[in-house]
Amino acid sequence: MDVIGLTGGIGAGKSTVSAYLQTKGFVIIDADQIARQVTAPGSPLLAELGREFGTDILTEEGGLDRKTLAAIVFADVEKRKKLDSLTHGRIIQRIQEQMETYEATGIHRGIIIDAPLLFETGLNEKCQKTWLVTAKQDIRITRVCARDGMTAAEVAARIRNQMDDEEKKKRADRIIDNSGTIEELKQQIQELIEQGGYDL
Repeated sequence: MDVIGLTGGIGAGKSTVSAYLQTKGFVIIDADQIARQVTAPGSPLLAELGREFGTDILTEEGGLDRKTLAAIVFADVEKRKKLDSLTHGRIIQRIQEQMETYEATGIHRGIIIDAPLLFETGLNEKCQKTWLVTAKQDIRITRVCARDGMTAAEVAARIRNQMDDEEKKKRADRIIDNSGTIEELKQQIQELIEQGGYDL
């Protein structure tokens, strides 16, 4: 049973691809969702983050204020590295646990690890194949501005803080271009499914 790593930068449309693959019988392990689970209110990791980055990153309800934390770490490389060192190990451990659970059942076409930092964290080493979702930068910026209410400059700064798409393209086995219509995107995904022998 193949494990496929799915990645893409902010605004590329990785989540759209992931959702479509789920309708095709793949199981999804969502790294962002796991990150929310391990930083849930009352979790040991959230307490660590509060000690490291200050109580301003906590909401009145005791949850994690992700926008405040993002503003802190994207403005300081060392703080970003510290955040990664605190969170990545726990997220990867939870992903491994979910992989083992799904592999034991075998009632699916394949496992998708949906992770924005697939290559940066080494999660690609757990995958038989890696698929990269890309889109033109101006399209990505427009999408994120509309979705998250960020300015174009803020989105561009986030993109610069991520691994360059050209580097990701060198590492990925397949590239999915999401600069066009949703129909064109689905066609590319369907072709990958058929080429991989998953459409059984």
